[in-house]
Amino acid sequence: MPDRRTRIEPLERRIALSAGALDMGFGGGLVTLPGTYANVTVPPTHPLAVQPDGKVLVAGRFFTIARYNADGSLDPSFAQGGVFHTTVGTVDDGAAGFDEFNAIAVAPDGSIFVAGTGTHQFNAQAVLLKLSPTGQLLMLRHDDFAAAVATEPFFADILGLAIQSNGDVVGVGTASNNFLLVRYRPDGRWTPHSALVARCCQA
Repeated sequence: MPDRRTRIEPLERRIALSAGALDMGFGGGLVTLPGTYANVTVPPTHPLAVQPDGKVLVAGRFFTIARYNADGSLDPSFAQGGVFHTTVGTVDDGAAGFDEFNAIAVAPDGSIFVAGTGTHQFNAQAVLLKLSPTGQLLMLRHDDFAAAVATEPFFADILGLAIQSNGDVVGVGTASNNFLLVRYRPDGRWTPHSALVARCCQA
């Protein structure tokens, strides 16, 4: 006959993080960019992406991207000591305050697509970059999408990215006061037929 008496067994000791507590195992709970990049700000609205291997990509202003290991340390195998930076778009008028990334997407092959807005020829244009898994620049393009809207907009921006199963990259954003939806080939090409621009909220 089985023994049905209640048994009390000791439980192993466990410590759980309190709700909202910093994870001290991730860079001591707080990570920052070093030296030259110490003044690069990453507002809450700017993007991050977690790779399948647990590494974290963070993008900020002035076309800067950092990659952190799962423990919060900069990944030295990415770009230059863990930080990618380019000055594209600032060569015309130095308006670096408009140069920022708004979206990141990681392709199945590890390629990294980053998009946002940057100054070029005195206009703010949408910018798309493709980086290798190690943070080397493979492709860069900037567009005002004038061919898609008939009249050249003075401002274009990509605010979100998604990668389709065939490798195409879809971006959503604004072109002047218009809604923008554009699809790029993996090499960055697009045609007016692959860009949808719709006027929004016109009286």
